[in-house]
Amino acid sequence: MTGKALVEAQSKSTVASKFESRIKLIESARAAAGRPAMNDYEKNYVGQLFENVRKGNLYKEGYTQVSNVAGIRKDLFNMTTLAVQNRVLPEVVSVQAMSSALQYLPILEFKAGEDKGQVKKGDVFNSGAGYQDVADSLYDSRYIVNETLAPVGQAAGDVDIVISRLPLDAGTIKITSGALTATDDGAGNITGDFTGTIDYITGTGKITLATAATEDIKISYSYANEEIRNGDKGPAKVTIGITPIEMRAEEHQLQAVYALSAAYRLDKEFGVSMPLVFEQQVANEMNKEQERLVFADMFNHAEGGAAVVWSSTPRPGVSDKDHIDSLPIAIGLAANKIYQATGGNLGASFILAGSNAGAYFARTTGFNAENMPLNGGSFYLGKMGNLDVFQVPSLAPNDFLIGAKGNEYYNAGYVVGDYMPITYTAPVSLADLSTQQGWLSIYANKMVNTKLYVRGRITV
Repeated sequence: MTGKALVEAQSKSTVASKFESRIKLIESARAAAGRPAMNDYEKNYVGQLFENVRKGNLYKEGYTQVSNVAGIRKDLFNMTTLAVQNRVLPEVVSVQAMSSALQYLPILEFKAGEDKGQVKKGDVFNSGAGYQDVADSLYDSRYIVNETLAPVGQAAGDVDIVISRLPLDAGTIKITSGALTATDDGAGNITGDFTGTIDYITGTGKITLATAATEDIKISYSYANEEIRNGDKGPAKVTIGITPIEMRAEEHQLQAVYALSAAYRLDKEFGVSMPLVFEQQVANEMNKEQERLVFADMFNHAEGGAAVVWSSTPRPGVSDKDHIDSLPIAIGLAANKIYQATGGNLGASFILAGSNAGAYFARTTGFNAENMPLNGGSFYLGKMGNLDVFQVPSLAPNDFLIGAKGNEYYNAGYVVGDYMPITYTAPVSLADLSTQQGWLSIYANKMVNTKLYVRGRITV
């Protein structure tokens, strides 16, 4: 995704200034909770959600109708920020505000513009989501390695050689097919398991196959890339393009129906407000369900490398402490798979851990532990080496997920698009003495790079 485009969009956005007074209230609440001030992106994110709620027609079919309830005020719907438990979703994925329910996420890609060696036109060298198709160290050089000359099954007889990067360096040509090998002698003759000739100036020639090829026929060579003549190919081409990823927001709904007398008794006898309890608990449940949905998707589709399996049982002769300290080594090796899979574009930065896995991580030497919050939920457990560890109830107790998120909010392999925050109707009491209340949130979620995640499990 283009960081520049997102930054420019933020600078042009007016939603933060439009809802400045509301954002100041949020800032005051954050300050009281010891949280840092919001940056420009976070202010625009909150402003866009306020704008979505303001513009939305919240009184259409399917919602509480104003005509059914006399005297209901026009700000019937309220945005809830109440949640009982912690959540860590914004720490590990890219959370962005959507301005419409169907949006396309632009992924910037740096790609090969033509075939050269083993690189094919369109292969991705780097992208905003951290992935790549190929890691080639020779695309910008004079060397061509293992370019396909003819496919497996090529019939016996003559095979034409046509090379477009010229002039060829004499004595550098090597032709292989499995274990079969032939080379040039520097004078235009090809000898070995294949025989033939080559013209170093025109790049044309041929070899003769005694039998049909049982594997692809590959050719390697070098050429004088400092000499560019009419008709010769120049430097290898590169391009930049945008791949749009569709983000379609879906609705998530809950409703509560309770007896008016029950709410009265709860308030009178225990001092508990039924509407407030529902607002807290429903928001809490919807937040937890969003994390379960996203983290399960990340875990199930992780393809950064083979799954890590670490046994909690020490090998004979190995102390429990030494065995526990082998866990960070296994984690480090798995984290390196992400770095390798992305060609060094992104490295692992966090671990999501089930409760048992988190307990083992916390026992390792050098683990910098944080205090568990009293209200539970997902929370920051501490730091293992350079990886932030979050304990989450949505993973199985012995499971964990290693993942990567870059320094910028848009550098992530998973994106959550918030279109409508958790929003609720005011309680409405009907003639049958029941009270009804509804909650709604609308968001999209999408995996954009499976190679930024490696799953693991601790066996007991």
